[in-house]
Amino acid sequence: MATTTWTLQRTVAPTFWPVTIENVKAHIRLDPQDTSHDALLGQQISAATEQLENDTDRVWAEATYLLSLNTFPYRTSAIAIPLQPVVSIESVVYVDEAGDLITMPDTDYKLDLGRRQIYPVAGTEWPAVYKVQNAVEIAFVAGYGDSLPGVPRLAQEAILLQVGKWFRDPAMEVGNQTDEAYERIVRRLVRTSYP
Repeated sequence: MATTTWTLQRTVAPTFWPVTIENVKAHIRLDPQDTSHDALLGQQISAATEQLENDTDRVWAEATYLLSLNTFPYRTSAIAIPLQPVVSIESVVYVDEAGDLITMPDTDYKLDLGRRQIYPVAGTEWPAVYKVQNAVEIAFVAGYGDSLPGVPRLAQEAILLQVGKWFRDPAMEVGNQTDEAYERIVRRLVRTSYP
């Protein structure tokens, strides 16, 4: 695996969130016709999704990310993709030794979805790169689908718990059973067997 310095950023935001404002209103028993809290609930859904993604190292709403490395790993070593589940590799771009920007043909590398790794095809090695920061950039898609039905229900429940807590206790002054329930769900989600 690559041991070089790397950075990760979301480049294309999700086209949906794992729960909807309507789901949240039903969860917190808010009148579905009351739209006065919709902006706040939308922000809280986004924040709760981000928190769950950070807590589980999983991407619940499918999005595109950019993994930047200073170099390729040694010869045929794999590059680990730090999020799961990986859906696809969109591109592998690098600065070659002459300083030119090169896009690798997708026939030059393989993606192992189960291990979340990419590596050069058999009989080849990673190319040499120009010594510059972020000389290698890998664009990839990760997430549980591009629509709501692809997101596991347990993840949706964790997000609903967080949004409900934040809505009812915006200063987060009271620790309660919601925190414990959320933590139990996170522990289940990070098990390697789920889902």
